[in-house]
Amino acid sequence: MREEGELHEQQLIERARRGDSIAMSQLMRDNYALVYGYLLKVTRDQETAKDVTQEAMTRALIAIRKFRGESKFSSWLIQIAYHAYLDELRKWNKRTVHLEEEPADKGLTEEEVIRNEQMNQIQSALAEIPEPDRSIFILKHEQGYTYKELAILFHLKEGTIRSKLHYTIKKIQRKVRKPDEELY
Repeated sequence: MREEGELHEQQLIERARRGDSIAMSQLMRDNYALVYGYLLKVTRDQETAKDVTQEAMTRALIAIRKFRGESKFSSWLIQIAYHAYLDELRKWNKRTVHLEEEPADKGLTEEEVIRNEQMNQIQSALAEIPEPDRSIFILKHEQGYTYKELAILFHLKEGTIRSKLHYTIKKIQRKVRKPDEELY
């Protein structure tokens, strides 16, 4: 079934490269949630994620003829989104975006409260990780990209990707651990 989907996507890509606006619209619809989800993770702000997703999709529309098919189409879109995000960071002079505090749910068990607190600590620690390390972490651990795909996407060697991930995880662990816990 997956091969059939990939074949359909390849057909859409070829049609879009020839100027078929219906095929291009379908490709954008099929991949919008992926790009938006990635940008929401890195920006931690819905409006910013929407704006940068729109910018990335516009750039993809303009550059579709440049897609060479050396990577998955979704990887190509994520690369465009990543660069659009970096451009926005430069434009906004690295403005910090804060999430609004969500009210605590009184019906949670103690275990759920602890898990939520740990997730908040991880998200806060991740927000302090600089780019591109944060994006590499998100794409690997939350989007399921392979080391090879990340290496292509960020123009780095696979070993460098592994190293960046290792050090990012260690940084997150140090920020999330309690002071009296040892880091193994």
